[in-house]
Formats: sequence, C-alpha cells, structure tokens
Amino acid sequence: MMTALLLYSYCLGEQSSREIEKACEVDVAFRVVAGNGRPDHATICRFRAEHDGALKGLFLEVLRLCREGDPVKAGAISLDGTKMKANAALSANRDYEHLKKDVDH
Repeated sequence: MMTALLLYSYCLGEQSSREIEKACEVDVAFRVVAGNGRPDHATICRFRAEHDGALKGLFLEVLRLCREGDPVKAGAISLDGTKMKANAALSANRDYEHLKKDVDH
C-alpha cells in the first residue's frame, strides 16, 4: 500500500510527506490507494527512507515501461464530463490573436 501511495503521489507531482498524509484524509483517490488508511507523515517518510533503493528502481522501471509502451502523450487532456454552472458569456471568450494583443500591450 505504501509503495502504491508513493507511486500515485509522485505521478501527481506530490512529494511532501505531510501533503500526502493530508490527501489520505480528504482525497477519495488517495483514500482508495491507501485502503482507507491514514498513514502519518513520519510513517511515509520512514518508509521512503528505508526503501529508497527499491523505490528508485521501481520508478525507473515505470518510466521505462511508459517510454516503451507509449501509453500517454505529454500534454494530453482528459475530461470527465462533469457539468458545472458557469457565468461566462460567449462574448467574453477571446481567440489567440486577441490574447496576444492583450499580452503585448
């Protein structure tokens, strides 16, 4: 579970033991990965320190598999279809040229 938790955290760009601990309390995805457990930051940090070599090897292997399998492309965007109420008029949308003019001024 701790290995999966660290792997998931790193994939999201989160490396702080304290932030991972907080995420295990409030983030559903982290709770699933952690088996609804809530390891504290000291446990996460100790696990990372005790298994440093094995974790580095695992992460390198994951990167190698991603490179070989080409499962994702950099810059890919996923949409989940969630409907949200918004207050954005079509007239407020800007195209690239309009934004470029705003930035240049």
